[in-house]
Order: sequence, then C-alpha cells, then structure tokens
Amino acid sequence: MKKILGLMLLSACAFPAWADHDYDDRHLNGYELGFESPSSRHIEVMSSHSYDTSGSQSDIIGRAQVCVEKHVSNAPNASTGVLGIIGAKGQHSSSSDATEPVVESADSDSGKLQAHARAPYRHLLLSYEARSRLSVEAQDGHFRIVQTDLAYRQLDTGTDAQQDFSPIQRLAITGWDDALEALQEVSDRVASCIKG
Repeated sequence: MKKILGLMLLSACAFPAWADHDYDDRHLNGYELGFESPSSRHIEVMSSHSYDTSGSQSDIIGRAQVCVEKHVSNAPNASTGVLGIIGAKGQHSSSSDATEPVVESADSDSGKLQAHARAPYRHLLLSYEARSRLSVEAQDGHFRIVQTDLAYRQLDTGTDAQQDFSPIQRLAITGWDDALEALQEVSDRVASCIKG
C-alpha cells in the first residue's frame, strides 16, 4: 500500500496537471511569452519590451534592416558531429535546411520589418538549433522585437534520420528556456544595434 501511495505521489509531482499560466510562466529574462491557449504548453510568441530610440518610424525601420542583415542568420547551423559524450556520429540534414533570405520584408509606412532567424544552442551536452520569424515593430521614437513561429531541432541525433523543427513547448525535458534564450540573444544584438 505504501508503495502504491508513493508511486501516486511521485506521478503527481512528475506530471502535474497543467493549469492557466501565472506571471512567471509568461516571462523569461524580461521577455513576455504568449501561449497557444491559457492551458497550452506551446509557446507561440516572444516579445521584448518597448525600446526608446531616436528617429521616426521610417528611420528606425531603415536602421533595423541594416542591423538585422548584420546580426541575424538564417543559415542552418552545423552539427558538432558527435552525440553528447558517447561519441556517436550526428546528422542534421533535413528539409529544414532549405534557407530563405534573412529579411523577408521591410515596410517603413507600416513600421514593420519581418525576418527569419536561427540560433545554435546546447542542452544536456547536445547541440540544437532554434528558429523564429523575427519582427521589428516601430513607431516614432520607439520599437519592440516580436518573435513567432518558435521552433527547435536537435542537431546531434546519432542516427541518419532527418531532424525537422518542432514547436517550442514549455516542458523541462525540451530545454525550451535554452532555445528561447538563444533567440533572445539575437533579439538583444539587433535591439542594441538599432538603438546605436
């Protein structure tokens, strides 16, 4: 009986019922996270705070285009070639290796620039890559950076199987915070560049 109760308690702790997100769930390092629904783990959007800067909406989008082209990459990241500490050969080629231009569009009239971003990161000694659609939204004197289509993939798979991107979900085992922090570093570099 004690074993059954112990297993039930362990199960409840390991797999808690997912409830609506509280403040801590919706924020990471000063960025606001948006979920698919109040009870979903799927992170749909990550937004920076609003940055103050000089210039008109058109000026900011012009600077943003230069900064994104300088600090954002959409090239597939390379695997280290080994799977963690066991030394198995890794693969990372997949249909996700098809690249699009970094800057998708830049419209000074609407105050919006859209781009594609990728960032490498490590989780549990393995190499991963995070991906997003990065938008700079500007108005006279300020801007913010919003990332959507958030996804990740493992680069070191240890097999010849192709690895495609999966949506980022707030689950500890996925290393979701490492993925988002890699994309936040990209956003931070762009924001710093735009502010001058």
